[in-house]
Amino acid sequence: FQPAACAAPRAACATSRRHATELAICARPTGLRRRRSNVAQPTEAATWPKCAPGRVPLVPPTASFLKGADILLVAQCAGFASPSFHKDFLKGRALLIACPKLDNFQAHLAKLTEIVRVAKPASLTVVHMEVPCCSGLMYMAQQAIEAAGTQTPLNEVVMGVQGEILEESICS
Repeated sequence: FQPAACAAPRAACATSRRHATELAICARPTGLRRRRSNVAQPTEAATWPKCAPGRVPLVPPTASFLKGADILLVAQCAGFASPSFHKDFLKGRALLIACPKLDNFQAHLAKLTEIVRVAKPASLTVVHMEVPCCSGLMYMAQQAIEAAGTQTPLNEVVMGVQGEILEESICS
């Protein structure tokens, strides 16, 4: 492995030589965090996703962490709304991030379709906010699965603006 630049704080990153174009995979922090008392407290590092989070257009469909994975497609704002987001959603999942309002919907749809077609994920879970524009992320996932011609199980989690879970459903 070779060191790579990474946005994750206190994380050592590496990219596989074999997959040089693949998204950097981050080694997680040590699992300790200092509080005001200067006593080390364990973090919930075990709940970090299988890979570094990736914006949909930046993740190659051939990325090894996507193959057969449980993919979590999250609205960009959702992770900030819920204080327990890591604990509730990230453990063991490959994380993709998008914003259906501000991003190029057609470009994201094409990339997500290719990810579903090539990676053949075990499941796709969409987490989005209750606001109307966010429901476009679920529509994008449905269209991607249909266009890819797969039977990928699709789940939806709707989050309130205060971070509470309003609805969880299994769509297919």
